[in-house]
Amino acid sequence: MPEDVYAALAANKATLYVFHADDGHLAGFIVCEVVVMPFAASADLNIWLGWSDAKGQGHYGFEVAKYV
Repeated sequence: MPEDVYAALAANKATLYVFHADDGHLAGFIVCEVVVMPFAASADLNIWLGWSDAKGQGHYGFEVAKYV
C-alpha cells in the first residue's frame, strides 16, 4: 500500500472498506475519503484505491462508484 494511503488511514482521514464473498474469501476493497475544497458548496468523494478479485470489473466499478 502506498505511504500516502497508509498515512491517511492511520490519521483517520480515509476509510477502508473490505468486501467478502458469500464463501468468506476477500472479494475486494476500496479506500476513499471525503474531500472538502475551500469555498466549495459541497464535498466530493475521492476513491483513492480499489481492488476486486473479479476480472474485467474496472469499468463497471467506476460506473457504480459514480452513484455513491
